[in-house]
Amino acid sequence: MATFARSAFNVKAYSAIRPVFPPQFFEGIYAYHANAGKGKGEFKRCVDLGCGTGQATTVLAEKFDEVIGVEPSGPMVERARNLLRETEELKVVGDKVRFVQSAAEELPFLEDESVDMVTASQAAHWFDYSRLWPELGRVLKPNGAVAFFGYGEMRLPDHPSSTSLIGEFTHGPELDSNWEQPGRSIVEALLDPIPSPGLPFDPSTEQRIKYSGSYFPKPEVPDPQPVILSKRMNRQDLDTYARTFSALHTFWEKHPEDKQRSDGDFATRFVARMMQVISEDGGNTNEFTVDWPAGLILVKKAA
Repeated sequence: MATFARSAFNVKAYSAIRPVFPPQFFEGIYAYHANAGKGKGEFKRCVDLGCGTGQATTVLAEKFDEVIGVEPSGPMVERARNLLRETEELKVVGDKVRFVQSAAEELPFLEDESVDMVTASQAAHWFDYSRLWPELGRVLKPNGAVAFFGYGEMRLPDHPSSTSLIGEFTHGPELDSNWEQPGRSIVEALLDPIPSPGLPFDPSTEQRIKYSGSYFPKPEVPDPQPVILSKRMNRQDLDTYARTFSALHTFWEKHPEDKQRSDGDFATRFVARMMQVISEDGGNTNEFTVDWPAGLILVKKAA
């Protein structure tokens, strides 16, 4: 997570290229909040932890009266505020959203039992749960909900022969040791290693759902839901996405000479090989589908 705070990290590219959870996914979360547990959940205040540039934060503002995006990275918060101010389609929710630079585990700006829902999109794998669960138990109202969701390693569903190459890129000798752990292993396991909360949460309300379809080999899921996170990309998109990987930036800090190679840097070489695989499959390198498996954790504070 420290990568996102570095001045060299391209926050603008990160916010533009990362996949976005679809509206029907959020509708499922809202239905859970409204109906699970003992009593209906309210939609007054939501807190979005590790909000990054606010992709999910602004979506949540379409449902809640107030949404507070919480993010420890200064550059991410700055980008989120700029997007909210400058993006025309976000102005309709602008008055309902504010961003706070803060760690997720300490929320002193929130009163006791003042929050209806706490979310985290592609951030839950970074948290210290020995501190986070007690803090969420403090700020959530009775019957308040937690919804944590994130996605794992990409796949090209129309080009399964590319799967081994993706694994070679993300877990080869260049990047494997440069992922921040245990965060990377948690997200690849679709959040399963995240511990369940104790009191004051209601264990009977906890749900763990995997949207991994039938072709993601890891983690093994007995009853996976269909993949819901998908994006059409081209060569430049894939190159931009690969360059948002935190492990790649750490690798380049250790090996700056890689960027001077005559055949291109590590990301360029990976994308070139991916295009070769797609072409050999008879695919179109100008447009192809990228899927991500996703995990969702839902739980409520006791009423």
